[in-house]
Amino acid sequence: ETVKELDKYMKGKKEEYKRADFIMLITCLDIGTYEGDSTAGFTMSGTVCKEYKTGSFEDEPDTYDATYIFAHELAHGLGVVHDGDGPDNDVKDHPGASTCSYYDGYIMGEYSFNLAHYRFSECSVKQIQNTYKLKEEYKCLHEKNSNTTIPPSHKYPGERITFDTMCQIDLKHFNRDYRYDPEAGVKDCEINCKAVTSYGYTYSAQARALDGHPCDIKDFKDIKKSKKACFNGECVDSAKYKELIQKKNKKKNKKKKEP
Repeated sequence: ETVKELDKYMKGKKEEYKRADFIMLITCLDIGTYEGDSTAGFTMSGTVCKEYKTGSFEDEPDTYDATYIFAHELAHGLGVVHDGDGPDNDVKDHPGASTCSYYDGYIMGEYSFNLAHYRFSECSVKQIQNTYKLKEEYKCLHEKNSNTTIPPSHKYPGERITFDTMCQIDLKHFNRDYRYDPEAGVKDCEINCKAVTSYGYTYSAQARALDGHPCDIKDFKDIKKSKKACFNGECVDSAKYKELIQKKNKKKNKKKKEP
């Protein structure tokens, strides 16, 4: 119902939305339930460019899952089914995803904590490619009509949210006072946390490292010294460090060119 009402709203404002390939409604409200389970989002399959080119999803505060859910729901709009499912009969020549396991944990599969969580499976990629090939049905995907260009940003949530805060956010469902464990540090882009009870018991658990979280230092206060950060679950040269290197290289190249 929410998606249909959003479509009605869009039709009342044709000028504002006619150029859009797809419209996504993001809310912090509980958008609905299905068979007793909480539903994170809803998008009708293969609706990009079409009448119901809308979707919606719930962005729960402090979860930092919005990017993942957005990618999942937008993929549905592009005609992508869940990994393990058969072809979508409403999309021409749809290949389905029966050869990819739902449990591998890719974006269109089960929620996971491994590297697959940040990637589409081969089946998902093939479905997106199939939709893109259907030029008559999905003309908007081949039109360049954007009137604004969003500049790239080198600011990431992991640069602002401390390891300690992330332990509290990500592990709050355990009802224990988890704090960052500096001795264990950050390993494989997982933040090691520990909780000490009043009885002296110590519990250990891991929280996710967000994009931009430093992965080569023990103390978050030393973030300015960091040269590596987590991006899509991997510890790589940080965006700021890359930017600094690029500036240095440009200066070197200018000096070489000067007579």
